[in-house]
Amino acid sequence: MKRIFSFMLLLGLFLSDAQAALPSFQSGSEQVSLLELYSSEGCSSCPPADAWISQFQTHPDLWKKFVPVVFHVTYWNRLGWKDHFSSPGFDERQKAYVDSWKGWNVYTPAVVLNGAEWESGPESKTIPDPSQKQIGILSAKALDEQEYLVTFKPVIPISKPLEIHGALLGFAVSSQIMDGENIGKKLTHNFLVLNYRKKNLSPGEGNFVTSVVFSLARKSESARLAAAFWITEKGKTEPLQAAGSFV
Repeated sequence: MKRIFSFMLLLGLFLSDAQAALPSFQSGSEQVSLLELYSSEGCSSCPPADAWISQFQTHPDLWKKFVPVVFHVTYWNRLGWKDHFSSPGFDERQKAYVDSWKGWNVYTPAVVLNGAEWESGPESKTIPDPSQKQIGILSAKALDEQEYLVTFKPVIPISKPLEIHGALLGFAVSSQIMDGENIGKKLTHNFLVLNYRKKNLSPGEGNFVTSVVFSLARKSESARLAAAFWITEKGKTEPLQAAGSFV
């Protein structure tokens, strides 16, 4: 009996430690900025922008005041080098932004800050402070390696349906470029979107809650991972709140 009790105690401690090791994180109630870079391995102007956003890995306000994500687009692939990380869905996302501010065309490198075009972004040493709007707390708790329980507790009235956007981010992801404008270069990517998910956020007792499941197919290509989430009104591009963390 003592042996069984000891085994059950050790098993309970093991499961408790395993559960405690799963990452969880949240924003404050003030708005956190979403910083997006649209880039491509086929664009010769993009490596400096990639280096610019990479410098924020050690910024003291990372995840607290801003959440960076890098989407790779496909429209440079026609020049001979197919960007392994590009997706037509990311092209569509960028086009939706351009349409929202009535721009003429998509381009890279392009920086979007809280849904607005930020043309001087790659020349800036700092990220503008987000608004001091009280929006609500966005939290995420890992249920396992792939699935996150995401909860949004607003402190402002919410009358329209919401969407949750989630991105699994890779760091120190390297590519040896064999063709196109960057031929011969070895590029390194950080805050790189490896997997992106979008779904409706369901209300319940004052909170909005759902689960987001990521694919880990490209996990081995990254030296480190992070998860980022942000909230928008359904069908809109401008983020209401964002949260992220290394995981």
